[in-house]
Amino acid sequence: MRSEHDPFWDTSSKIRALYRRLAVAVRRIGPFEEKPTKVSMNLVRGAVFVEIEPQLKCLRLTVKSESPLKDPRILRTSHATR
Repeated sequence: MRSEHDPFWDTSSKIRALYRRLAVAVRRIGPFEEKPTKVSMNLVRGAVFVEIEPQLKCLRLTVKSESPLKDPRILRTSHATR
């Protein structure tokens, strides 16, 4: 049965470990709260700044930023209205 409080309940131990490593790395830039949803974990500091959705072999990240992010590892970007 799906747990509403743990979006990682049915993921592999590798994906859970990857999420923990990511959370530790993000904490270096400042404190945040983890707010789970049914399918993702939101990192919140006033507002959601990262949404992390566990996939079968990876984590899908949605990063909210005031300016465009330029990196070859970023597969897709979009502009959201305020």
